[in-house]
Order: sequence, then structure tokens, then C-alpha cells
Amino acid sequence: MNKFLLDNYFKSKSLNYDISNPYWKQVDIYEKGQEGVIYWLFLTMKGLSRFFYKLLKTTRYGREDGVRESGNQVWFLLGSDNNREAIRKVYDELKRVGISSSLVSYNGYKSDGVISLPEMSLYIRAIFYLPIFLCLAYSRNVSNYKRKSFLSRVDRWAIGAVSVEYWINIFSKFRPTMIVISNDHSVWPRAALVAANKLNIKSVFIPHAPTGKNPADPLYDLAFLDGVVQYHMYKHKDDVTFLTGAIRYEDSILTYADQENSSTGGVLICFNRADSLERVRDILVKSSALVSHGYKVYVKPHPADTGRYGKIKSICDKNNIFFVDGKVRVSDLLEVIDVVVAGFSGVHLDATLAGKTSLTYETWYGEEDYYGFIENELIKCFSDYGSLVGHIISTVDLSSDKVRISTSSIKYNIHKKSPSVTPSDLASRILLHILCNSSEATMEEILFTYQDACRLPEVGVNCFTSKFYLGEVKNDAS
Repeated sequence: MNKFLLDNYFKSKSLNYDISNPYWKQVDIYEKGQEGVIYWLFLTMKGLSRFFYKLLKTTRYGREDGVRESGNQVWFLLGSDNNREAIRKVYDELKRVGISSSLVSYNGYKSDGVISLPEMSLYIRAIFYLPIFLCLAYSRNVSNYKRKSFLSRVDRWAIGAVSVEYWINIFSKFRPTMIVISNDHSVWPRAALVAANKLNIKSVFIPHAPTGKNPADPLYDLAFLDGVVQYHMYKHKDDVTFLTGAIRYEDSILTYADQENSSTGGVLICFNRADSLERVRDILVKSSALVSHGYKVYVKPHPADTGRYGKIKSICDKNNIFFVDGKVRVSDLLEVIDVVVAGFSGVHLDATLAGKTSLTYETWYGEEDYYGFIENELIKCFSDYGSLVGHIISTVDLSSDKVRISTSSIKYNIHKKSPSVTPSDLASRILLHILCNSSEATMEEILFTYQDACRLPEVGVNCFTSKFYLGEVKNDAS
């Protein structure tokens, strides 16, 4: 029985990278509380409730006819709006030139033009594995973090035990030629990658976010990465890798490429779900000093934190601060702000890629420089929030760091080096070559055309290796 439990644990662990990674400790961010019998029982009920709630939801979405009717050559797999934004331009271009492509969702994600796969069978099969992971949670030698993860996310662990077989059945039925993912660390897309590899279906990764330290092992065939920081995080050596720049930031880069920063007097504060209301209140009360000095302060909560919108807005109103709906993209606010303030968040990159100053302070940002923003001098970190506010008030020209920010941000998005060559155009051309086996342009010619945008010789990173194209290119392109 112990071997059976462990076999299923390791099978699911490799797929549930985000909630099993001991370095990320993602579950700790959201499951706070005094550990004890009552706490563990609470997490058990929470995990089971999540599972059966999602099972019931599967009765309201998913139809195979939608996949069959739309064509089956390229599937873009989505689980959120962020995933969609990362691949939207490539999808549009492939459709434009006549490649049959489908936006296919998992985990109940719904949006216009997206086909939801039927997932009821996945959850029904996963029911059998619920007691397995509950038993693992309450075994004697398990760490508190693993126990917390097994209990509060038992739905994800149980799904992990059956998800590869689920995707194999789906892919065998509809036979896509290629799948494209933008999230490489959660159970649904990782299981899809394993299934695709087993069925010799080509797989492509287009990131939906910057990559932090200790990322998931690559399971895909081809990657279009943002820049050298992301490349070195993954330590890609044998995979086919293009440093194209971030497709999701393409419009922002083109918008701000030739613009000089002009002062707007705007400060945007971004919160996420892990920020306590006490921290939110403390920061906003202290931000009233910015308002009194003539700054317009905007607050944007996390888009998934809708349950606290009312409370956060109330605090904003008391301090003459503008509340912004969490669904509004940071990129849509950049024209009215000079500075972004946030804790542990990828919005720092959104701001700095547009040439804006981004600030944080130690206890909010955390000890772990997860994305390397401080190490690469992308943002400034202060000892406390009072010092941060004082810096904004005392700095005459908040755009004075533009050269430093621009140099550092290129490491995160190579598109900034050559804005005229767009990442989506490069990615689309390469995928078209793979899909159509085009004789009009060889991979060497494509690479030569875009080598200035794709390669950084000064750091010794090749953007292309030949593993994917069997025998077509013998050596690394130069």
C-alpha cells in the first residue's frame, strides 16, 4: 500500500510543480493559520469542497463538437486571460494565413471564441485518488508544507494522477498536429505536454509571465522566450530556444519605444491576494502623504481578489486615493503614472518595460529575490514604506533612472533591443515553417533575418539549437 501511495505521489508531483515546489511554497501564501487539529480538518474540508465544486461545474461546460467543428491542426491551451494574452497575436496570425487553429480551455476557463473541453470524466476518475492523497497528508513523516498542500489542494493532486491519460484520450480522438501552452508549471498544461510527447505531437511554450528561480523542468519541444534572464532561469541547453522577446508585452513596447517619459504625477500601488488587509490599510494610510504633495495615487488589487474589492475601495475613499478595478491591465494605466509600487509581483516588469520607475520595500517584497529584479537593478528596494514615500516626494525627476531601467529591462525582454522586429511575427514565421514544411525559407534563413532580435552575442546565448529539426540543421546557428 505504501508503494502504491508513493507511486501516485511522484506521478502527480511532477505535474503539480507549482504547489509541490519546496522553493516556491505557493500554498503557504494563501493558507495561513495556526497549525493544529482544527486547522488540518479545516483544510481537509476546504480541499474536498474545491474538488466537488469543480466537479459540479463540469456539468455546465465542455463539448467535443466545438473542437471537431473548428479544425484540429494547432491547439492553443488556455487556463486564464493572461494565458490568452500571451498567445493571442500568434493565434491570430496563424488563422489569418489559413492554419486551422483553436483556442481550447482547461479548468473551466471561459471566454469568447474559446472552446471548453469536457472535463467531467477527468474529475470522476480522480475521485478514486482523493483518499490516497488524504492518507499521504496524514502519514507520520510528511512535512507540514506537504500536508498543507495535500489537504487544501487535494483536487489538484487527485487530478494529477489521471490527467495524462485524460489528455492522451483527447489528443488521440482529435489528433492536433501541435499544441501551444503559456503556463508550464500547473497540472493541466504539464499533463498535456507529457501526453503530447507520448503521441509525437509537437509542443510549444510561449510564457505568460516572467520566470522566477527554480522553474519547472522543460517538457516542450520549442520555446519562444522573453530574454536572457528567462533563458538562464530555465538553463535551456538542449532544447530549441528562440529569444524572441515577450509577445504579451509587444503592444506596450511598440507604444513606448520612441516616447520620452513625461511627468504625470501618478503613482500606482498594486496589491495581490496574499497581502493582508492590515498591510493594505497601512500602506494606503501612509500614501496619503503623497496625495497631500499633489500626487494622484491609484490602487489596483489582484483581479482574482474580488471578495475584498469593497473593503479596499473603502480604505481608498477615506484617503482620497483612486480605486481601479483589478481586471484593468497595468499596461492600460501606464500613460497616467510615473511610478509603480508593489510587493512580490510581476507588475514591476510591466512598469519598467515601459520606462517607468518601480519601487518596493523589504518586508513586502520578501527575502527571496524570486525574479531577480533587485539583483539585475530593475527596481529599487527600501527598508520600509515610509522611506519609499519619502523618496518619491524628494525626487525631482522620477524618470531620471530611465537609462538604468532600459538597460536592465532588455535582459528581461529582448524585444526592447529591436522594437521594429515583433516577437509575434518571428514566432509565427517559425511555426509556419514547421507546420507547412515550407521550401521558401530554411531555418537558417529565418534565423539570419532575425538574428539581431534573437541573439545576444555579448552574453553567449544562442537562440537556436537543432534538436527539434531532425537533421535539418546540424549545429547551433551562429
